[in-house]
Amino acid sequence: MPTKAKTISIPVHNLKGDVVAQLKAPAAVLQTSLVPSLLSQAVRVFTFNQAKNQTVVKTRAQVKGSTRKIYRQKGTGQARHGDLKAPIFVGGGKAHGSKGWLTRLKLTKKMKAKVLSMVLSHLHSERKITVIKNWPSFDKTRQLLDKTAVFIADQSNPKLLLVYHPDDKTNLWRLGRNVPYLSIKSTLDISFMDLLKANRLIISQTAFQTLINRGGRYGS
Repeated sequence: MPTKAKTISIPVHNLKGDVVAQLKAPAAVLQTSLVPSLLSQAVRVFTFNQAKNQTVVKTRAQVKGSTRKIYRQKGTGQARHGDLKAPIFVGGGKAHGSKGWLTRLKLTKKMKAKVLSMVLSHLHSERKITVIKNWPSFDKTRQLLDKTAVFIADQSNPKLLLVYHPDDKTNLWRLGRNVPYLSIKSTLDISFMDLLKANRLIISQTAFQTLINRGGRYGS
């Protein structure tokens, strides 16, 4: 019975689109089976943590003002009241108001690695990953667009994710941040959702190796 290949050869391109080298990547990371329940959980955790409910209102104890009783308890014919900070009065505290979300959902480190390897495996199977030797420094935004246009297969929907490593010493983000169909991320802040949304991933060799190590860190 044939054994499964332990490594996969990934072609490394230059910015002209020519293959200049081959990169060995572990098959355990790029051939991970999709687990829909885990991916669904990861998306839910990510979207929940992105929402920012910072609305916090004050209770009657937190509202500034006098604590004087507004009139005596008996003998006025009116409803009894304490101070003006009660929720019933305009300007008073809020009863059962929003306190903001104090909790965040989490995935374990092994689950995060598994999700990343699943997404990379999906992109690899769809042939949506292009590894380049490195990202140089560009003089103009037009130069960046001309170089990346070589790798766009679908001109009607050219949504590209460009990923660089901090060691690449490139001005990629500064030149391409205003281009609508470009999403530019560093390996320091990229998430699996960025990879899911991209129609094409163009990534430097150093950055790709970083993601591969991150996806296979805790086993698959």
